[in-house]
Amino acid sequence: MRIRRFMVASALLIAVAGVVSAQNMLPNGGFEASPDGTQVTGQDYIDATTFPGWRVFAVGGFGSTYTVTGAAAHSGAVGMEMAYDIAGADSALDMDDPSLRLSIPTEQRIYKQLIDVRDGGAYGGSPHFTAGFQFPTAGYANTIDPQANWETMGLTGRSDGMGTLSVRYDMNPGGGVNKSVYIDNAQVIDVTHADRMINGGFENSDTRPINWRFFAVAGAAGSATITNDAASGSNAVLLERTAAAGDSGLDLWNDRVATLGGETLHITFKARKEWGDDAMLRLTLAAWDDLGNFQGDLVNYLVAGGDGAFDTYALDIPLYGNTALVSLAFRVTDANHAPSVGGFTIDDVVLMPEPTTLALLGLGLLAAFRRR
Repeated sequence: MRIRRFMVASALLIAVAGVVSAQNMLPNGGFEASPDGTQVTGQDYIDATTFPGWRVFAVGGFGSTYTVTGAAAHSGAVGMEMAYDIAGADSALDMDDPSLRLSIPTEQRIYKQLIDVRDGGAYGGSPHFTAGFQFPTAGYANTIDPQANWETMGLTGRSDGMGTLSVRYDMNPGGGVNKSVYIDNAQVIDVTHADRMINGGFENSDTRPINWRFFAVAGAAGSATITNDAASGSNAVLLERTAAAGDSGLDLWNDRVATLGGETLHITFKARKEWGDDAMLRLTLAAWDDLGNFQGDLVNYLVAGGDGAFDTYALDIPLYGNTALVSLAFRVTDANHAPSVGGFTIDDVVLMPEPTTLALLGLGLLAAFRRR
């Protein structure tokens, strides 16, 4: 692990690279290419032409309805309403058709997917909504319980080298029908050399730290709540521990971040101590290999938190050659890593490949700047 300050030139190059990487790869992610009211409904169908860039289907007796409507618009004129009407084998909105799949580089790369979602539509809502990546030999998925307010959920995935990509949206976990949701602003972004965090600034929901997991087990107690007292933007998260027992924290265990084996990850975050005489904030990074085997925690990093102000922290963590997924975790502990009561506000969490070498290699400038 190395903590370092970056040269202004390197920071500028990363900023430029980040802007380039942020382009949405989906041609009709906002569903604006169809007039308000465009609809596909029925039982046992596959339709890859009505909604430009998208396929909808219902198979094995399934009945479902997909409608482009202004009621589902989070931005722009329209969004998409998904509704499940008749029980059957499967139904989804995806791009898994030869005419629709995106062509991508054959080398392994990391992609980030974002989608705005909320309860609504014919049945008022759904307890499940799943967003996923589809590669020819691998898939990634994330499931949430949509809320009444708009939220932006997402996931990352590592391509399999086969040169195509599809995304998929459904409400299938747990089965059942009479479910509906509104979705809008689907995005796929190449983040191989950019920030891979989903909701690192806690701006994607005003009511919960979506894509993060709060846990308190074995006698622990605490909370993770959205606060408007942020380092930047409108939101941050207040992580509190009120019982010094068991284990408690905020992590990405259920929404792990995809990686390329052997790379070094650069992590930055801002934190401020709110209360707790002996409390410190501990960051860990857990890792898994290509087969899903747990590789352990790669770092245990303690910070005191700013005294009345946010402090910024940065560290570089080398991965194993076969590390495929990682999870960040924050815990309130004492200086000996034991549970302690206290509270910290956390904001602006960034996880990306170590930037200095990547930026300079990408622009052919490695000889111009040397590491200290």
